[in-house]
Amino acid sequence: MRIGEFAQKHSLTIDAIRHYMDLELLLPDKKGGHYFFGEKEEIDIEKILELKKLRFSLAEIQRILVYTRVSQLISYEDKIYIKNLLHSKLNELKETNQQIKIAMDVLKNKINEMSNEENINKDKENIKKIEMESI
Repeated sequence: MRIGEFAQKHSLTIDAIRHYMDLELLLPDKKGGHYFFGEKEEIDIEKILELKKLRFSLAEIQRILVYTRVSQLISYEDKIYIKNLLHSKLNELKETNQQIKIAMDVLKNKINEMSNEENINKDKENIKKIEMESI
């Protein structure tokens, strides 16, 4: 299939597909100035999209695809290498998650502080009103 159809099938833009081609994440055949996407590219785009969902960067995806293309994931060592990459990403995401939780706690505390200040100011205003009414 051609690039437009391939992009549409995978809910991507043609520019995204071209970017993946520039990074050699996708290596379609070229005939007469047109790129043709087949089963090999279908497998690669599925890997790319899956790895993106797992929050791998395009550079990391590029290393994984190059490695798997060269080695064909034949040996036990190849599988260990990929497993280690996945484990490393998991640890990275855990760390990011901790940082996000800390930032969320700080934001919640700031919001609560601001809400408390607003309540104190409202209470002061109400006290002034009551004092003014009693005069």
